Amino acid sequence: RAKTFDLEEEIVWLFKSDKDNPERGIDAVRSLYKAVDSGRMPLEEKDNRFYVLGLAPNAARISVRFWKTGTVSDFAMRIKQHFEDFKIAHGPKDHEHLSIYQILSATALKYEMANVPPNLAADVIVSILDGTPYPRTLLQQCIRRIRAEQQVNRSRAAILKACINRFNRFYNKDEKEVLVGLDRTNTNTGYRVGRLFAVLEKIQEEASLGINATIRDRFYGAASATPITVFPQLLKLKNHHLAKLHPGRKINLEKEIQEIFDTIKAFPSHLSLDEQSMFAIGYYHQRQDFFTKKETDNK
Repeated sequence: RAKTFDLEEEIVWLFKSDKDNPERGIDAVRSLYKAVDSGRMPLEEKDNRFYVLGLAPNAARISVRFWKTGTVSDFAMRIKQHFEDFKIAHGPKDHEHLSIYQILSATALKYEMANVPPNLAADVIVSILDGTPYPRTLLQQCIRRIRAEQQVNRSRAAILKACINRFNRFYNKDEKEVLVGLDRTNTNTGYRVGRLFAVLEKIQEEASLGINATIRDRFYGAASATPITVFPQLLKLKNHHLAKLHPGRKINLEKEIQEIFDTIKAFPSHLSLDEQSMFAIGYYHQRQDFFTKKETDNK
């Protein structure tokens, strides 16, 4: 008989990042999924009371950050939902799930945990255990790092997706769920403009093979915050780059742009923080879609 899932034994590994044994946390998440999905948690244990105490060192004493009580089943379901919320398209060599360390460090200067805002780690864990929206600071810090570095990677895109979906779900907002991968039916302006930026960057890359810096390095901040100030210029530049491409490839990329433009009536003069988040997700989704197509074509 397969070993049953022991939340008391595994919960530390669900949140801990061990550089010496990175597979341990991954195994814990897999066990959690199997337990919730296939019922490998004994019935008598599902309703057992479970207690989680969060402590933080504070000079010469230890302070209590949080104290959570609930059933084993409740906590298991909420932790699994957290990993579901952070699912996003990624490369074939990447691990299936993101660790708390990957999430928090993605919001910090130089990816160093020492630069993560005070209390953010505890606030994120509390939102996971309670099944509530992630702290607003998580989204704000993520956007801040993206704008500072002009870099939207998997962890950052996943943070934005999770924050937006959780907030909308919790408050019953009538907003379309942000999907794991590219969503051509998503008409959110920020999302569409982010996709367009990714296509324009791709055109530039293919027209100038081996280029060291792209439009992302120079224009990402302005494009994601005040689109009207840069997109007219980028679209003119696009025509110059398209002229260098093979006719068939040129047609495909022009069709991609036209499909994106179908619901963009005008470039916004300003995007809010949530709209900037959608811009980043749209940009990331479109980039990942290009990579996926390339890998498929090479097989």
